[in-house]
Amino acid sequence: MNELTQSISTYFDMELDRSNDIAEMFVEENLERNEFHTKISSRFGKLSFVKSGFLRIYRQTDKKEVTQWISSPGEFVTDLNALMFDQTARWNIQANGL
Repeated sequence: MNELTQSISTYFDMELDRSNDIAEMFVEENLERNEFHTKISSRFGKLSFVKSGFLRIYRQTDKKEVTQWISSPGEFVTDLNALMFDQTARWNIQANGL
């Protein structure tokens, strides 16, 4: 059992066989430092599992940059607006953008 399967099983409280089926739908993607997972106003939403590194979720206001969250290994990350509601993303999600 890999870390993704275990995380799905734990987070969503389901049996390992079902978790493994879901884990197989994920596609591994490597982001370079400062590369974007999601950009504000994009309509493409995806749910990702952080295997290594960090993803910063943030937005720019008129006065400053505001970090909402820093996702670390073992966590899931997405912009729900883009993923679930077919609307534009409200947050930038950037690899190691600290």
